Amino acid sequence: MSYYIIPSDTLAHHGVLGMKWGVRRYQRKDGTLTTAGKRRLRTVENRMADNTKKYNRLAKEHDQLTDSKSKPLSVEEQKEQILKSRSAKELYKHADLFSTNELDSAYRRLVLERNISSLIPKEIGRGEKFLDSFNKWSKKMNDVTSNSINGWNNFAKIYNTKKTGDERLPIIGEKEKDKKKDKKTDNG
Repeated sequence: MSYYIIPSDTLAHHGVLGMKWGVRRYQRKDGTLTTAGKRRLRTVENRMADNTKKYNRLAKEHDQLTDSKSKPLSVEEQKEQILKSRSAKELYKHADLFSTNELDSAYRRLVLERNISSLIPKEIGRGEKFLDSFNKWSKKMNDVTSNSINGWNNFAKIYNTKKTGDERLPIIGEKEKDKKKDKKTDNG
């Protein structure tokens, strides 16, 4: 076995782990982050936040499952829990627990709540308002454009009946129709 002896009068440093040629570090000498370092830190923080949310959600689900398995609910408690959920799906799923009168009253309650919620006007966000106004504006512009094109085409057709050769006015959209006809004749 051989030994490698490092001379004591030299100091060598070959970079940090994971270092690549031509790639800068994320930190300046004074410890502040570069823009690339800030961007990298944000992505790491976002990943950590997502993982934390996922962990909390899974832990909550686990706690609910273990609590429900440790002590089975009585029929009355199950009914109460289903009615609190206000879910038609859950009500239908556990319909065998309820009497006809109880199902009917729960159904009427759900219908009444849905009707009341439909009376409340839905809040529209700024983005949705902007998109609605943009759609209205674009429809108006489309109508104006199509009316203008139709007016021009009608004028050009009347004008072209009296003129021949180079004096004829172009009809908008005529070339696309000719191309479509050519494609149909080629395929057919």
